[in-house]
Amino acid sequence: MAQEISPLFIHYLHRDFAFNIASIGLIFTFGSIASSIASPVVGKLFDKLPTPRLMFAGICITSLGLYINAFSTHLWQFYLANAIMQVGVILFSALGIPYLIGKWFDKDEKPLALGIAFAGGSIGNFFWQPIISNLLAAWPLHRVYFVCASIALFTGIGIVLLLRIKKSEKVKSMMQHESLPLCGIGFDRTKHLPAFWILASSMIFLGLNVAAQSSQYANFFEYCKFTPKTIGLIGSAFAIAALLGNIFGGALISKCGLLNGGRVAFFLQFFSAASMLTLNFMPKAGFGFLWAILYGLSGYIYMSAPAVMVQTLFGMRQSSQILAWVNIFFAVGFASGNVLFGLFVDKLGFKMAWIFILIFIIICYSLMLTMIRKIGAHHYADRKPK
Repeated sequence: MAQEISPLFIHYLHRDFAFNIASIGLIFTFGSIASSIASPVVGKLFDKLPTPRLMFAGICITSLGLYINAFSTHLWQFYLANAIMQVGVILFSALGIPYLIGKWFDKDEKPLALGIAFAGGSIGNFFWQPIISNLLAAWPLHRVYFVCASIALFTGIGIVLLLRIKKSEKVKSMMQHESLPLCGIGFDRTKHLPAFWILASSMIFLGLNVAAQSSQYANFFEYCKFTPKTIGLIGSAFAIAALLGNIFGGALISKCGLLNGGRVAFFLQFFSAASMLTLNFMPKAGFGFLWAILYGLSGYIYMSAPAVMVQTLFGMRQSSQILAWVNIFFAVGFASGNVLFGLFVDKLGFKMAWIFILIFIIICYSLMLTMIRKIGAHHYADRKPK
């Protein structure tokens, strides 16, 4: 909820408070900055504290951020709220889920398991997109924020209760993997590899792309004169595609490898952005649904694939710290992307903004696919600690 429905609020923040698009984009920027600062510290915690407890703490922190939004009236308050919220998202989703899944499953099962885990968010997104769209059209903005915060908090309480239920033999067997030695070269060696930093740099351009396509679509569809109902339906189509995309991406990487998974993601994201560009000339809802399908199916590349990439290329040893740095580069791109896209729209219009996104996509995948091939040839992930 914290990640997927946030774009729906952009239009109403602009309408109710007269914030310009670039200023609203800074809300996401401050969240990304906060997550970037917190990521290395949080990454170390997973080697010291139980993962489920850290994930529950993340849900509580995320809920707190949403509650602050419910009482905010000034831009700096929304900045603060989103910063707090994104720190919680790191604990629960960005690092928590990949680390837990990574220790429970082997390398062949891991991509699909992560895809299914992240698909759960897409299932929720499918239901929440039309509900929140309609609530925003009918209720005051602050009331909708309060409802979202309460849902997130009670979800966290439910997770804690589930963790206390007697575990099945299958789950107990999976949890035994947590005590096994972790293979890989660790962050101490990874940080000295130039190829790692080039790979991480590709995530900046991925973030620039994702910021535009994930955070600005509702506002762009408003510009295209789509009704709230149509926007909600497109959002639901996106959620369904993202659900299928996470599972599809996980299965694809499990069967065909990380490199081919990246190639497919390039195709999907390039043509999803091209669909948005086409809407500038032909504002038909059909192109909106085409975008939802293509971009939704590509969701695995920025949701589950970064964790799979890190664990496949460098191993599980200190993987949360390595992933934290990958996430920092993505966060820098995501933060810059919201601001840049807003500036492009304000100064040049939506058409030029989407052309720049297409350029970012080409740069991103040129770097990413080249480094995956180069790093994979060294088989760092299979090396056992000395």
